[in-house]
Amino acid sequence: MVLQVRNSDGETIHNERSQSRQAMDPRVAYLMTSMLAEVIRSGTAAGVRLRGFTLPAAGKTGTSHDGWFAGFTSQLLCIVWVGFDDYRELNLEGAKSALPIWTEFMKKAARLGTYRNAHEFPQPAGVASAKICVESGKLAGDLCTRSMTEVFIAGTEPQDKCELHTAQGEVTPDDADQPEGSPVPAGSLRPVASRSGPPAVAPESPVSPTSFSRAESSGANQIPKHFRQ
Repeated sequence: MVLQVRNSDGETIHNERSQSRQAMDPRVAYLMTSMLAEVIRSGTAAGVRLRGFTLPAAGKTGTSHDGWFAGFTSQLLCIVWVGFDDYRELNLEGAKSALPIWTEFMKKAARLGTYRNAHEFPQPAGVASAKICVESGKLAGDLCTRSMTEVFIAGTEPQDKCELHTAQGEVTPDDADQPEGSPVPAGSLRPVASRSGPPAVAPESPVSPTSFSRAESSGANQIPKHFRQ
């Protein structure tokens, strides 16, 4: 908090020597930053872009009795709180109370000094990207109409291709070993080829695609960001 102390004659009587240490794995930090950047791109903080702030940034809204927005660029961190000091209900979400203030401040700060030199957040070694089907959370195929590129700690990205969107009549590896006339596995969402007639579509699963768990997605880091926000 205190960088330097000078006496009344302007003489420096104390210089603080800051010490730093690594607080977390840079790969984990980058994944968190990527998720927070998505909040500004398409989440609860999308109003930042609509209000004209265009620099690379990440952040998160917060709402309780009051409203918060914490956001940052590569050069500057700013946190805005809006509320009453007696803990009365503000009745405004962070996106409607704190976020507009944050945006106007950052737009002006970005014109000053080094703050204007904000750049994309650097990706450390050991991070991999993959194109993911939004509905299944698995690797997107050619027929997946909703997909997005996600980042993962290398080695934790999904290995299986999406089975929700396959061509009619396509035989999947699981189906290839089944004898002719075998019933469709319960809960399967993929079209299953019938060897004696036209393709039969499996009954819909009672579980919504958006309700899958971390365990069902074959890895703790494989759920698309928008399901985790």
